[in-house]
Amino acid sequence: MQKPRLIPTTREQCEAPTIRLEALSNGNELFIWSARHWALAARTRQCIHRILYPRYAGINSIPAMHLVDECMCILAGLCPRPVDIRSPTDAVLSEDEHTVVRVLQALHHQQEIKADRVLMRIMPRPLNATFQRVAREYVTTLRHARLEFSSIRALNLIGGTS
Repeated sequence: MQKPRLIPTTREQCEAPTIRLEALSNGNELFIWSARHWALAARTRQCIHRILYPRYAGINSIPAMHLVDECMCILAGLCPRPVDIRSPTDAVLSEDEHTVVRVLQALHHQQEIKADRVLMRIMPRPLNATFQRVAREYVTTLRHARLEFSSIRALNLIGGTS
C-alpha cells in the first residue's frame, strides 16, 4: 500500500499567516476536521470510518462521511505534490486547506468555473472534474443536514502586521 501524500503539519512549520479554523462556516469546518483526521488515520493506519462515523451519524449524514473519504483519496492520489493537511489540533488552516475551503464555497454557490480555477493551485485541470464531482455531492448532501459552506465568518489572520 502506498503511503498517503498528505502532510500533517503544525503552524510552526509554515511562515504564511492563515485563517483560524473557528472562522469557517460549519460545513467547511466539518470538512477540515474530517480531512485532518483522515490524514492522521492514514499515517497511523487507523480505520478512518471508525473515527468519522460518530460525527456524521450525529448529523444523520453517513453518505457524506463516504464522500469526504473519496475526496481525500482523490487529493492524496491525484495531486502532483503533497497536499498540506494540518494536525487535528492546529487552530489555523494551511494554504492548501484554505484552497479546498474556497473550492467548497464556490461549489456551494454553484460557481464551477471559480472552483476549477481555485483548485488548479493543487490539482491539474484534467483531474479537477473528478474532485469537483465528489465535493459537489458532499456539499449537497450536507446542505440537506443544514450545514453551510457559504463563507468565512471573519478573516482572523495570524501573524503579519496591524
